[in-house]
Amino acid sequence: MSEHTPGPWSIRVATGTCDREISGGKVGVAVVPYKYATTEMRAANARLIAAAPKLLLATKTMIEAAQIADEMLDALGKEHDEIKTAIRLAQKLVAEAEGHT
Repeated sequence: MSEHTPGPWSIRVATGTCDREISGGKVGVAVVPYKYATTEMRAANARLIAAAPKLLLATKTMIEAAQIADEMLDALGKEHDEIKTAIRLAQKLVAEAEGHT
């Protein structure tokens, strides 16, 4: 699977059939069409899409931190199923985002 366009991604107001365009440098990433959404919803969708590379990096960093906490709690013999569940969920989402499903 190929890598995504590197971040940061930026948003610009578009013309024509789209309301917003999201790009990574000179590479177009996505467009937010006018159809079926309010101006506020289109802007919110564009912000969410543009934040994707940072959200992916943050999720990977949180997985690493949670794995350290998991190992420490295992060593102490403490119950912490919610951490293990959160790690599995985050790993699944990262794999999905990277096309490893």
